[in-house]
Amino acid sequence: MQGRDRVADGTHQIVGIAILPEDPVVRAGEEVKLTARAYYADQTYGDVTWDVLWEAEDERVVSLSNFGVASAWEAGESDVVATHPNGMVASTHVVVVATEASLSNLEISPSSVELRVGQFTQLEAIAHWSDGTSGNIAATCDWATGNRDIVHVDETGTVLGGGVGTTNILADCNGNRAEATVHVVP
Repeated sequence: MQGRDRVADGTHQIVGIAILPEDPVVRAGEEVKLTARAYYADQTYGDVTWDVLWEAEDERVVSLSNFGVASAWEAGESDVVATHPNGMVASTHVVVVATEASLSNLEISPSSVELRVGQFTQLEAIAHWSDGTSGNIAATCDWATGNRDIVHVDETGTVLGGGVGTTNILADCNGNRAEATVHVVP
C-alpha cells in the first residue's frame, strides 16, 4: 500500500521518515534509486517516495528526479533531503566516486544481528573502493536470505524477523558478495 493511502485512511500516524539507502556511494555517470520510507506509530513502515519533495545540496555532484532517482555527475559529496508534506524531513549524504575507482571489498553492516519475530532492521552494504572511499551501496545490490521462513529481506536491505532461528543474508553487488548472520528470537 502506498504511503499516502495509509495516511489518508487515518489509521497510521507517521512518527518519522528516512531515506534508504543511508549514505549511498555511487560512481560518476551512474544512478542510484533512493526510497523515502515513513515509519508509523504502529511500528510498521511504508514507501512515501512519491509523496516527498527531493532536493540535492550540490546539483553539480548529484541531481534528483521527482521519484527519488539520484544521477551522479562528478566526484564529490552532496547532502540529499526529502521533505514530506506533513513537514517531516529526512536527509542522507551521497558520495560520488570517480569512474576509475574499482570495488575492492564489500561487507554487510552489521555483520550479525538479533531480532524478535516481527521486528525489522536495516542492513548496509559497505563498499570499499580502490581510491580509498567507502560507503553504502545497498540500493545497487541483490539481497537474498538463506531461509525465508526465518527472515525476509527486501531490495533495500531491510530484514524482517519471520520465525525463530538463525540464517544468513547475502548481498551481491555486481559479483562482489558479503554475508551477515541474523538470529531471530521469540
